[in-house]
Amino acid sequence: MEKYKIVKSLGEGTFGTVHKAVNLQTNDLVAIKLLKNTNSWEEATQLPEVKALRKLNNSPNIIKIFELIRRSERIYIVQELCHRSLLSEMD
Repeated sequence: MEKYKIVKSLGEGTFGTVHKAVNLQTNDLVAIKLLKNTNSWEEATQLPEVKALRKLNNSPNIIKIFELIRRSERIYIVQELCHRSLLSEMD
């Protein structure tokens, strides 16, 4: 997590809290999701969201997952930042 700086909180959902961050090495903006209710690394890697994103990571229409990070007892997903809310597209 040392290579990222949190810029602001984007929201909270059922499975985690999402923050906008900057990669200090590349200056790229990313989304970092802190997973809730995940007790182990193995459990985090078996989550349907993580499995699907890893499998579809090369698709141009899917948010890219850059890395999974375990720090202390917390698991983070670092992924591509979506610059607009997809929920607002459904209204």
